[in-house]
Amino acid sequence: MTTHSSGLTRRAGAAAAVLTLAAGLAVTGTTTAQASADKPFELRSGLANHTLCLETAGGSSEDGALVQVSTCNGGAHQKWYWSANSEIVHAADGKCLDLPPTGASWDFRQLVVWPCHGGENQHWTDQPLANRLSIQGLNMDVYRGWTSDNTPVVAWYHGGVHPNQIWVYNPKENGTP
Repeated sequence: MTTHSSGLTRRAGAAAAVLTLAAGLAVTGTTTAQASADKPFELRSGLANHTLCLETAGGSSEDGALVQVSTCNGGAHQKWYWSANSEIVHAADGKCLDLPPTGASWDFRQLVVWPCHGGENQHWTDQPLANRLSIQGLNMDVYRGWTSDNTPVVAWYHGGVHPNQIWVYNPKENGTP
């Protein structure tokens, strides 16, 4: 009986802590996603000594803007953050990294930014031991391993260890989802 009552006490204490935290968030207006937005990071490809960053093509903030890699320059169009829903959000415009619907017969799709809606095509998985980011069983991939500016970033099948599917955060501590 003592164990049961102390378990209830612990649960009540935990519930009170959650309510206190929720009340604090409501008062300050801060959410997990907003807190993460305060710590943007670059996503750097495993190619070219990690000098290529994920960005929107031409710095565009349009719905459906294509995503590519270019030489890292610290620009706002190369900053991202994790949302509370495991979305990778473009810090410049608050749009999510999105896997567009297929419809073509080829095996890859170029990634885009799109308004966040919580769908599976925006739910990313961080694989920190492999330095990979995946969505719906596909890895984020620099097309054909090309190292030139403006190279498309696509979703592609897993297939061994390839530097074009390796991504690191800069700064490292900000990329933790």
